[in-house]
Amino acid sequence: YMTYDKYSELKRRFDATRSYTSESISLDNILKASKIHESIKSKYKTVFSELFSYMNHPIIYYHNDRMGCWYISYILYKEVYNILNRVYTEELFNDFKEFILRYNRYDSSDNNACLNDMLYVEPLIFRIMDYLYRLYELYINYKTMNEHLPNPNCKDFLAFLYLYNSFVRTYKSGTTFFNNVLQNFHKEINNAVLNYQAKCTGVTFNVDNLNLYSPIKPPESVVLESVVKHENNQN
Repeated sequence: YMTYDKYSELKRRFDATRSYTSESISLDNILKASKIHESIKSKYKTVFSELFSYMNHPIIYYHNDRMGCWYISYILYKEVYNILNRVYTEELFNDFKEFILRYNRYDSSDNNACLNDMLYVEPLIFRIMDYLYRLYELYINYKTMNEHLPNPNCKDFLAFLYLYNSFVRTYKSGTTFFNNVLQNFHKEINNAVLNYQAKCTGVTFNVDNLNLYSPIKPPESVVLESVVKHENNQN
């Protein structure tokens, strides 16, 4: 998972130059050089085209941004699962990695961009990720309206908050890492609520509390026993 700050930054940078192309490499050349089955090339041609566009982007081509590769991993899953309405298998994920390998090797033997940073996640994890990232994208619009419009659409933001609160109630964090991701976005939401509340008379905005992960602490007796063993070993 990426924080709202990182996701919005990558989306802005990728979207700014989505038509970026390479003069030396073509999509067909990479597909021809790959070991991907012809039926897969044909069935997922639009996704390979999308991947090709992202791999050409300066974020990847010049800077090899690790989280940029995470972003691409999500986009590929979304293209297959949400747009083409097909199952995103680990075999298909490996075909995309094969494409990346051939892309990297086409004009350079030491380019490893994204090869070790592409992520395959289970369907449940993707659904949580997709829900969260869709909220990110919705919030980008509301943040812009809030900053630049004297009279923002209060009812629309209230509807957005309903979706956000539904996410918070449905999914519980299972790691300290995901805690940080959720807290980053929660801070953004709370700041927006304060600003919208000041502009929207007669409307009350409520934000649910996060359901964060708390590591299970061992009983005091276990901790004491561990300390005693450590002291005995020192002696």
